[in-house]
Amino acid sequence: MSAILIAQSALLLAKPTKSRIQAAKHKKIVVDLSDKTLKFFVRGKLVKKYAVGIGKPATPSPIGTGYIRSKGDMIFRQTKGPNKGKIIIWTQIKIGRWVKIPYEEIRGFGMAIPGYNPFQYYIHSVTNPENIGKASSKGCIRMAIPDMLELYPLVDLRTKVIIKL
Repeated sequence: MSAILIAQSALLLAKPTKSRIQAAKHKKIVVDLSDKTLKFFVRGKLVKKYAVGIGKPATPSPIGTGYIRSKGDMIFRQTKGPNKGKIIIWTQIKIGRWVKIPYEEIRGFGMAIPGYNPFQYYIHSVTNPENIGKASSKGCIRMAIPDMLELYPLVDLRTKVIIKL
């Protein structure tokens, strides 16, 4: 099954207020690809640290410094075959085990990293916890649902993002 992540939320188009822009100046996300962690800082102080999944060697995660360009609810759609464009309702999380995707709990951040397509890479929650700590995505940074639900309200649009080896 081939799928693509599509961000779909009114929040994505919302313009941040001056106070949120100010708040974002003091926040930073650092993704370390070598140890597969995401760290969230406020005013230089480490606030949260999470294990994440990253891009596989054939489709690596981007490297560089950018910012959060969007945030919102996420949906997954088929990209190939007769169901192209249709929303994926079920996903296989282990061999033989299928679960309904809990879209009410799926969130994500769109990243703008210079030199990369700004609509291709996201930090987003996934239903398959077995992929956390592994290089198995098409370049996105994957988080466990509870971790993303904790981080999501803390991150503002325009928060700095650094992805490093």
